[in-house]
Amino acid sequence: MLRIGLAKGDITPRANMAIAGYGKRMQPSLGVSDPIHATVLVAESQGAILAVVDCDLVGVGLAFADEVRRLAFERSGIPEGHIMICCTHSHYGPNVVKPRNDDWSIGDYFKYWGTDGWGRPEDVAPSAAGVHEAAYRECLKHQLADLVQMAARNLQPARMRIGIGQSDIGVCRRVRRPDGSITFGENPDMPIDRTLGVCCLETPEGNPLAAVVSFATHPVSQDPQLRMFSADYVGFVRQVVQQVTGATCLFLQGASGEINPRNAETSHANARTLGLRVGCDAARLWQTAEPAATAPVRAVRRRLTLPGYRGLSEAHAARGTAEIAAELKAARENPACPEALRNWFALQEQKARRFQASWKDPRLAPPPVPTEAQAFRIGPMAWAGVPTELFSELGQQIKRESPFPTTFVVTHANDYFGYLPSPSAFDAGGYEVDQTCAVSREGIGSLLAHLSAMLRELHAEAEPRHESRLSRT
Repeated sequence: MLRIGLAKGDITPRANMAIAGYGKRMQPSLGVSDPIHATVLVAESQGAILAVVDCDLVGVGLAFADEVRRLAFERSGIPEGHIMICCTHSHYGPNVVKPRNDDWSIGDYFKYWGTDGWGRPEDVAPSAAGVHEAAYRECLKHQLADLVQMAARNLQPARMRIGIGQSDIGVCRRVRRPDGSITFGENPDMPIDRTLGVCCLETPEGNPLAAVVSFATHPVSQDPQLRMFSADYVGFVRQVVQQVTGATCLFLQGASGEINPRNAETSHANARTLGLRVGCDAARLWQTAEPAATAPVRAVRRRLTLPGYRGLSEAHAARGTAEIAAELKAARENPACPEALRNWFALQEQKARRFQASWKDPRLAPPPVPTEAQAFRIGPMAWAGVPTELFSELGQQIKRESPFPTTFVVTHANDYFGYLPSPSAFDAGGYEVDQTCAVSREGIGSLLAHLSAMLRELHAEAEPRHESRLSRT
């Protein structure tokens, strides 16, 4: 029999600190538009147990995720490899990605670019906001571990239903200019995955317990310079689902790398409008979801080291350098351009020139990226945990290759280091490839191959494994 436990906590910062999500937004927070949360679901069946920790954060580094999982294991007994730390990817949440070497996956890469994280030059003295960030990170680790412990103590019998539909708020943001370059906009001709999935968990008597919503669209429905903490549209999705169904709602961000909300506006009200639309679609699926088997529960993870990215060729790197140099020149010549934006372009040019030079001097090449992939199974459905920001095309590939009838692609899981673009995006270039990609095209292919193999492994396994073996996966 399946048993699930739930716990939810408010993780909204109360102090002046940086907001993650936009490298060009360098000023600290001013307040709170709406609270941000962490929600934990623990599932247990046939002696196997797993936990999903869902946070309103842009992402977490691997070192942070590992520390939370270690603390959670000490308090709950759930094996560290059976705990997934995933993020809704709100661009209006606190920065918890710790810079420098002790959280390599983003810190060393930003150091390689010439910064200590999120666009702050290395020679800047620690600010009050930086002190608050360090304190917040430390407290958050323990808060998340405590929520896992609470959820594990709340286990109760459950049954499961699955509903699959669509919601239409997303659109591909990559638009090709007449000169062939890629810019941001709305490209309705580019196919994306608009699938909306809801895993409905309720008591054997039919009383609501949890609604796990899977959907893929960037939570960027507000102004990039907004300095108020917010869960963006995701927070309103949860509100609607909880109010309509009575179930605690988790939101699993899908492969949304190049998907932005349609008709994005600058006001906070837009987040509410979009959240209501997706939330109503999800609540409708709750009513029509079909019963599903609830056993077995399984988990697997693999540590990977992926090759770094420096451009497809020396010519490609040179093109990227020329493009960012032109943007920097225009920013410096524009008296209305904010200083923070000029600094951002300067740092991007520095990185681009180093990429270009690395084709002649390999010592300048970016380092490989250590990370992990993770996959969960609950009965006939799988959750594929992908680190960082995955493109829609690749998320659809994971689903096609999965042997499970239902697969939720869960991005920003356990690590964060920029974008994982599709092959067609690599060929076209653009922001996600030329400015914020850390892993080579071959490395991304390797990651997807590992995930596909992990899903096949989970699907083939019929009998529960011994707990000590589980703890090593």
